[in-house]
Amino acid sequence: MGEFVAPKDEFLVFEEGPSDTITLQWATYRDASDQCSLSRIWGGIHPPADDIPGRLMGIEVGVDAFNHAKGYFDGLITTVSEDSETGFSFYPNPSNDGLFTISISNAFSELDIEVYDLSGRLCLNQSISTRGQSEVVLLDMTTLNSGQYLVKVKTDETESVQRVSLIKE
Repeated sequence: MGEFVAPKDEFLVFEEGPSDTITLQWATYRDASDQCSLSRIWGGIHPPADDIPGRLMGIEVGVDAFNHAKGYFDGLITTVSEDSETGFSFYPNPSNDGLFTISISNAFSELDIEVYDLSGRLCLNQSISTRGQSEVVLLDMTTLNSGQYLVKVKTDETESVQRVSLIKE
């Protein structure tokens, strides 16, 4: 059960109200969305002609987003993120232990690897000599917290950025 409390005379911005503290409750997210949509129609904010198509689209997007996110939370999604132009692939993605494998299909003598959080802060930085051979490199992110990160792999000739997820249990 989801609920929202609107305190007496503190919630509304352009007028006073509500006259008493009220608690709104919804059994599902869809119920909350429906009530929100109706209140915006009644308030003259959204025209009904745009509301119904938007709600139908929201039903589809909401279900798809929930099902996709559930795979991450359940640890079922383990994909290989590959940049076909540069020849780098990252796996497993997501990682449950903080160890990612970077597979390198092209020969480079030196790799610079930078890991950024989604706010743009540099979290890890390392250089690896590959001796000019195609190989597999282990990226150790065990010191980082669970979350999503951007891994930038740079060489003299190319650069690749991949999003990876770290899910520590």
